[in-house]
Amino acid sequence: MRKAGAIFALVLAGLFAVISLVKLRAPDGDGEGAADAVSATERQRVLHFWEIYREATEHRTAGRVREAAEAYARALELNGRHEDALYYLGSMQLELGDFGEAEKNWKRLLEVNPSSGRAHSRLAALYSCPEPTGLFDLDRAAAQYRSALELNQEQTGPRLGLAELALARGDMAAASRYLDHVLGSDASSVEAHFLEGYIAWKRGDMGAARASFAEAVERAQPEKPAGGVAGEGDTRAGSRPLLASVERCRRAWVDRSELRDLDVDASREMVETRYRRLDAQLAEFRPRRP
Repeated sequence: MRKAGAIFALVLAGLFAVISLVKLRAPDGDGEGAADAVSATERQRVLHFWEIYREATEHRTAGRVREAAEAYARALELNGRHEDALYYLGSMQLELGDFGEAEKNWKRLLEVNPSSGRAHSRLAALYSCPEPTGLFDLDRAAAQYRSALELNQEQTGPRLGLAELALARGDMAAASRYLDHVLGSDASSVEAHFLEGYIAWKRGDMGAARASFAEAVERAQPEKPAGGVAGEGDTRAGSRPLLASVERCRRAWVDRSELRDLDVDASREMVETRYRRLDAQLAEFRPRRP
């Protein structure tokens, strides 16, 4: 009798297990269908993002800044954490003079990736921009450059920026140290050669000033490819591509396009003119310090 009762209990337990499985499997089936639908939607969203992102890149490399900014903004509506889209949207907004939005997107990039050295460098350039951005603050700029340098000691951009800030403060010795370090790592730096020439000019060494100025002009020239026919985007080794995104604030320091139009055999008068202009620009910085 006990044996029959035990068998009956096992049968009941089995039935309950079967019923439970049936109940559980029905929602699972519905869930799988929903998951498939979500997956298909997500795939479509990703494909659409990359389509818009490629469109934005084409606009940017062609110099269509406003169209690029609009496309990057649309791409970020689909993926608000994409680092390159945030970075380039900020760059396009800077070029358009939308300084507050540029700052917002680079800060957002740092929220997404606190180790983004390029976001720190762009914010530093923005805070030290000679234009009336409403964000000018040399101390904040220096802090951002130092943060970028802490993340990557090998990059020369932050040291070049710190050299520029030292010049704005009138600290020629510190600027010279930073520039020596930049040229020790990248002898092709147009900006570093140009600014070293300015320091030599300030101390009255016209020979050294002309030599550094001529080197900057030479380094700024497009590279001549084999066969003598220049291709789209050709530059000297070490220079940025000609179709790279422009940097509005950096042109106030060293305008590469202007240097490309000059003769390498710079006259004394030409050097004097360019460095007097830079000297006047730097003088404008000092009363504006917070």
